[in-house]
Amino acid sequence: MKVNTRTQAWEAANEIFPTDYQKDETASANAGYDIYRHATLNPNCRICDLGNRLEVIVGNCDGIVPSVTNIWIEPEIVKDMGTQMSQNDYAKLCGDGNEWEMTVEKAKIYINEEFGFETSRIEIISEVKTYYKDGIRCKAYQTYSRTPQYCATDYNYVRFNVNNWYYEAINGQLHQYCC
Repeated sequence: MKVNTRTQAWEAANEIFPTDYQKDETASANAGYDIYRHATLNPNCRICDLGNRLEVIVGNCDGIVPSVTNIWIEPEIVKDMGTQMSQNDYAKLCGDGNEWEMTVEKAKIYINEEFGFETSRIEIISEVKTYYKDGIRCKAYQTYSRTPQYCATDYNYVRFNVNNWYYEAINGQLHQYCC
């Protein structure tokens, strides 16, 4: 099961877990993460807060194997902020080696020839981020290191800035990079 927020994860856990629960301070201290149990139910029934997911274990003492449900917390990625190329697509572009990797100077020349920006004003950027929604705010989520790549006119990638304007060249098209 996947949800976007911790609140949604706890709501889903409340539907699965059979009754009220409280934090087991001793078990939490021993495990290094929060564990919640019901005071009188089978101690094997519990909710483990593992940060990026809640693990809900329910069952009883009658020899029935407990069921385990993982509720993954995957934040909602903001589509118009940060990189517009997924890390999987970038990895495919990079291929098995460095045969399509461009130097900073070659990347500047490519950007100049393809989009008309003055070479001396182009700054090649080697780090990109994705962002997620946190209430009404957006926060950095994942950071990737990327070098410029060029395989063909419609299969390439460069992240760059020009005069405090942020861009990505993706497969021959210019995209604004918002952060």
